[in-house]
Amino acid sequence: MLSEDRDLKKYNSSLPFTGERIIPGKVSKYHFYEAFCRYEFVKHYVKDKIVLDAGCGQGYGAFFLSNNAKSVVGIDIAHEAINDAKKNYIQPNLCFKIMDITKMEFPNNFFDVICSFEAIEHLDDHGLFLTEVARVLKPSGHFFISTPNGEVFGRGELWCHKKEFILEEVRSILNSYFDEIELFGQHALNKAMLLYRNSLIRRINKIKARFGVVHLLPIRWKYILERLFTGHSSEHATCSDFIISKKNVRQGVYFFTICQKPKLYL
Repeated sequence: MLSEDRDLKKYNSSLPFTGERIIPGKVSKYHFYEAFCRYEFVKHYVKDKIVLDAGCGQGYGAFFLSNNAKSVVGIDIAHEAINDAKKNYIQPNLCFKIMDITKMEFPNNFFDVICSFEAIEHLDDHGLFLTEVARVLKPSGHFFISTPNGEVFGRGELWCHKKEFILEEVRSILNSYFDEIELFGQHALNKAMLLYRNSLIRRINKIKARFGVVHLLPIRWKYILERLFTGHSSEHATCSDFIISKKNVRQGVYFFTICQKPKLYL
């Protein structure tokens, strides 16, 4: 588990932060570890496996998984993100490709593990994406997917989201493509983490999103504002401040699901 600055720095990127994706070194530790803990969860499933990170963004997660996996491919439609990943993360068993996750250029039944974190809510047609996942995942494989909880996360906070889903929608959609699904909620444990999601902070986030200024505030000022409005700061957040659990799924800030047995290509 990464919990110290000297570890986190190896993921740093020169890409600008726009609010669309996690950029290590440009987002608060809260947001980095909130996202990174999902890869921590998945790493126990990827040993000696062929892995796809669909919608990999800047690539830090695919790079992390490549330390355990047989091979990892990270794909994203954003040229700037993939170019940054290729520059920063070099491993013999890791590659990055510019690719639309709704039109994957892989053969059927190719991957042992597929993960896709915070991607489906960006799509106009999630059905095309899930059809492709079911096609390229091996019948015995695992598909890990996360997405914001529309009832908790706060709809309209991010300009780049097409739709935030509620629990019943996630369950129904994934059951259409997989025979087995396990639903989890991702929760914050530390008091400072919980207060970060209070109503005032969420209103501020919506205002920033509306006027397109989410990326203009330096991290140190974000910590100051957190402390000002909540009495706490997420400056010292680590992975241990977040948990993925089957308890209180409906209250999770994010839904996290393990899917098995794709229906389309058994």
